[in-house]
Amino acid sequence: AAGAVAVSQLGAFPSLPTRLRAERLACPTAIPWSGGSGAEDDGTCIGSSTCAGGGGEGSSNGAGFPLKFGSRLNSMADRLDLWGGANDVLGWVSRQGTVKGLGVIDFNYPQHFAASGLTAEAALKALGAAGLEAGAVQM
Repeated sequence: AAGAVAVSQLGAFPSLPTRLRAERLACPTAIPWSGGSGAEDDGTCIGSSTCAGGGGEGSSNGAGFPLKFGSRLNSMADRLDLWGGANDVLGWVSRQGTVKGLGVIDFNYPQHFAASGLTAEAALKALGAAGLEAGAVQM
């Protein structure tokens, strides 16, 4: 939802979605709670726990669509000065495991598999060790 909000408004800073805007897009039936502050985004929605993913980080609430925070694996190939681990696919998976709240990783095929010699079994093992899941394999 946050990505959809970000690409719907011109400008880098104005396009950064507030939590409320992302929740409204993800669950238009949620009723925003103003709390009397008059602020548009106080981070609270009445009914958001009944929306997909509203049960908490990486959780499913029975709606069949758990919202999880994900990232493309390639995003870990940059800023190696911030990482002391291996600069390869398995190292990037491990590095993504250190990102608080991250639940899924998107791999590229063939770049992250055939081209690097990574097997699906090795990827699953690395994901498990990092506390992550595969979100998608992009072609």
